[in-house]
Amino acid sequence: MLLIIPHIELSDGRCNHCIQATPGKEQLYESFSNHPLELAKLWRRENAKTLQITDNDSFDAGTIQRHLILMLAQSVDIPIQLFCQFQSVEECATFLDNGIYRVVIGDLALKESVEVRKLLKEYSSSRVVFGLLSSQEKFLSKTPEFCIPDKEFEQEVYALGGRRLIYTDLESYGTLSGPNYKRIQTFAEQSRMKLTVGGGIAMPEHLWKLQEISSNRIDSVVIGKALYENKFPCQKIWRLIEEEIEEEIHEVS
Repeated sequence: MLLIIPHIELSDGRCNHCIQATPGKEQLYESFSNHPLELAKLWRRENAKTLQITDNDSFDAGTIQRHLILMLAQSVDIPIQLFCQFQSVEECATFLDNGIYRVVIGDLALKESVEVRKLLKEYSSSRVVFGLLSSQEKFLSKTPEFCIPDKEFEQEVYALGGRRLIYTDLESYGTLSGPNYKRIQTFAEQSRMKLTVGGGIAMPEHLWKLQEISSNRIDSVVIGKALYENKFPCQKIWRLIEEEIEEEIHEVS
């Protein structure tokens, strides 16, 4: 079975997505979007085994919401993997030393390869992994020289000692139309690393298909939009239970 990792995207201290509620209950989930810590606790109550936090501000403005992210990690008793545009290896180490279980590194692996190799040796390849944002089968970077083919990026980080990639196909990301199975299968068959896949997943059938083509490389998926839009059958039950609990709380108070 693939491990499902709920995705929380942060921008300016808020969550980018809002969970869809049944009619008349929208306000309940709007409050979760404004309070990332409560959203993290919600996913934990719904039996999430780990969470991915992506700080969009770090990619847009170069600043990481450090205080919020560390508070978020402390709010739940499950591992948090953090995907940011890290500016230095020291920044990665600070998060690893203060409650973040796993950092997801992008082009820092190419900018500071020697230091990233040292980071891997100190914290292990389980806690230091790599994020491949793939656009037209090339690693997406703001630095043109780092926009190298997916396979070349995989080779670079494997040589450093990396053993896991978070592979996101940007062409299918956010579309809910399903992953690009052919592209993922080709990449998985050529890769020597364990893969977590994101992008386009919207229903159980997509998970089953990924399981079929995994070649034992794909063991987990990051899902954002589909979970917020309740695309999986069990979520309808969760929503009803949550709404009943909230109503009881308001009646008591």
